[in-house]
Amino acid sequence: METIPITTPDQPITYFGVAYVFSQADNQRFQHIVDLLHSNLSDLAYLAPSPYRHITIAGITSVSETRADKPLLDFMHLHKQEIEDVLDEASSTTPRFTVNFTQLEVHKRAIILRAEDSQQMAGLRSKLHNLPTLNAHINQPNFVHTSIARYKQTLPIERISQITSGIEFSIRLTIDTISLVYASSSFSNAQEIMTERRLR
Repeated sequence: METIPITTPDQPITYFGVAYVFSQADNQRFQHIVDLLHSNLSDLAYLAPSPYRHITIAGITSVSETRADKPLLDFMHLHKQEIEDVLDEASSTTPRFTVNFTQLEVHKRAIILRAEDSQQMAGLRSKLHNLPTLNAHINQPNFVHTSIARYKQTLPIERISQITSGIEFSIRLTIDTISLVYASSSFSNAQEIMTERRLR
């Protein structure tokens, strides 16, 4: 029986990468899902606060890398202009597009909301392949999703799957910006938007 690990809201998790950060209107579209999960999982999971919600487009460092601030800050300073040049090129050649969220999935690290495959998102990610990374083997997301909850308890993953089964939705978002974002903990603080570019 597979179990899921405990995550605390202030657990040190370094996230640095390019993402679409949810707008206030986006968060309102997801509110009924958030309310439903809260009523069913409040004792078992932490829900992502609205300022934290995003869709990762391209990672620069992943949750398992670079826990210390100084190496990351040094890297950011060294490559800032290079990163912004890649964002400029990608944003200027990518029209805004929509993604449609239709599935809730229970994974070992998080509960996610998954969108249908998007050729436009795949094309945008391909334009970001020249981004420098802290690790040559960084895991890039291969599907469109947002993490909506992490776990308070170690328990069988099947239990969470049973509780969340039957939740249906279809939520369409317009992707019209890309942002370089940084966060140093899991869900306890909003990520910092370091720079943002608007798609054409």
